[in-house]
Amino acid sequence: MIVQDVLTLSNSFLNEFDAIHASPPCQAYSDLAARNGNGHEWPRLIEPIRDMLEASGKPFVIENVEGAPLRNPVVLCGTMFDGLRVIRHRLFEANFPIRTPPDKPHPLCHTLDKRKAHYGKTCEWNDYVQVTGGGNCSVAAARDAMQIPWMLKKEINEAIPPAYTRHVGSELLRSMGMARQPSMKDLIKEHFLARQGEVVSKNELQELVYPRSEWARRIRELIREEGWPIQTQNDSADLGPGEYRLSGDPPSPGTYDIAPSISQAQRARILERNGYTCQACGVTVDDLDPQGRPVRLQIDHHQARTHGGRTSDLNLRVLCATCNQGARNLTAEPPSWTWLLTQIRRTSREDQMQALEWLKDKFKT
Repeated sequence: MIVQDVLTLSNSFLNEFDAIHASPPCQAYSDLAARNGNGHEWPRLIEPIRDMLEASGKPFVIENVEGAPLRNPVVLCGTMFDGLRVIRHRLFEANFPIRTPPDKPHPLCHTLDKRKAHYGKTCEWNDYVQVTGGGNCSVAAARDAMQIPWMLKKEINEAIPPAYTRHVGSELLRSMGMARQPSMKDLIKEHFLARQGEVVSKNELQELVYPRSEWARRIRELIREEGWPIQTQNDSADLGPGEYRLSGDPPSPGTYDIAPSISQAQRARILERNGYTCQACGVTVDDLDPQGRPVRLQIDHHQARTHGGRTSDLNLRVLCATCNQGARNLTAEPPSWTWLLTQIRRTSREDQMQALEWLKDKFKT
């Protein structure tokens, strides 16, 4: 890392790079500075930095806030990228063309302002949030919304989502005529399609993506987020550990509702809420499954995503791997309270007391 006054960088230093991304200080151009009338207290570096970048002859991009004096900038918004839950408009000026994804309608942001009509109707873990300044959400929720799990609150206030930079970099490669290298998920898709109906081993997949890793996560994403009918040992008795099979045709693009993934923070909340216990059969992490292996707990949707279910806390529950595989893409009709009460009344007093203790523990405050 080099810490230096940017205006003292030499042209020979800039020539060491293939492309340059610049983010000059934005305070002088921000809405807050305009409201406070103190924009003159901050340096205005966009023009001199632009002169330096143009003189270098390198591909470059300059990022800044709305109101900054950028030339013919494009605007990126959080609604353009799957998984982001922030609006966060940012301008990008570049000496190469940048295409923008479709800008979707702006949703309501989670609020702590009781004067607003949607107060109390949103959740910082499921809905869009405001992360700048004082913010309206916890630091953990801000990290999840921005997909920046490592930053402090002060750093998040100044940051742009990595998805923005990733998109700009892809556009740079496209403008330079450099073919995008196939992603790990693309390679895995092609391999399963070529071997459809056949058993694929983990060794094959490891060799396929080497030296990259986390191929197992990509398979889980294909199953859970894109609806690919990839079987594992939990789905078919003839498959062993580390064996997979594409049992049918994957969904056509656009026919499967891709919902946001379950974040680590959300997973932890659901496990804690459900007492680390399968909500179908009652096993816990201390039990063994029917094959004698330690129970694996997973997060399941009450209403399957293929049936329109959302990835919200209210629609999530804990299931063991055995029950989750049996319930895949099925949405069982939950019992009514009258039916449930009838069943409880039929049980012994001892069982009724156990049900009472379970309810008291579940809803304790």
